[in-house]
Order: sequence, then structure tokens, then C-alpha cells
Amino acid sequence: VAPSAAAPPTAPPAGPTSAPPSARSLGGASTARRGRAPRTDVLGILFLRYDGACTGKLGVDELEACARELFREAATAEVLEAVHSYRDGVLRKDFYRFFTHVEGVALRALGVA
Repeated sequence: VAPSAAAPPTAPPAGPTSAPPSARSLGGASTARRGRAPRTDVLGILFLRYDGACTGKLGVDELEACARELFREAATAEVLEAVHSYRDGVLRKDFYRFFTHVEGVALRALGVA
């Protein structure tokens, strides 16, 4: 009787490492298990697109260009004034706060908020 070879494992090991990389990077396997797609960080992607020098900081010129793209015709003088109040620029970690502030100015200028 010939010895039988061990069967190769057919399933990945259980635990957090078995989740797809996208689920692990956004807080664990629970996102993937619930059947939800991971959220895309649209503002983070936008920040990176304007951070051409890869400094992790946008200067006022990049912030203005970004605001003009985001708000288009709603990028009024009042909105651009709010953008220019960040004359020292904005780090990526502060970009979300910047966006929330400028978005509020834009919505008030449009009479929505």
C-alpha cells in the first residue's frame, strides 16, 4: 500500500488576516462580512491629486483650485475668501475640517443652510 500525500489546505486561515486587504485597511473584516463595500475617501483622493509635491500639505493656491473644482459656480467671492483665510495652507489631517468650513460658507451663500 502506497503512502498517501497530505491534501493541501483549501481554505485560508481564519481570523482578521483572511479578510480582503480593503476591508482590513478600513477597520477589520466586519465590513466585508456585512456585505458592504468599503467607503471611498473621496476628499482624501482629492487632496492627494492637488498635493503634487507630495508634502502632505496644500497651499492656498492648491486649496483655491480644489475649491473651484468642488464648488464650481458656488465658488463665490465669499467662498474664496474663506479659502484664503487658510493662508498657511492645510495639512491632510485638517483637510476635512477645511472642507466642512468652506462647504458651510458655500451653502449659506446659496441660501441652502
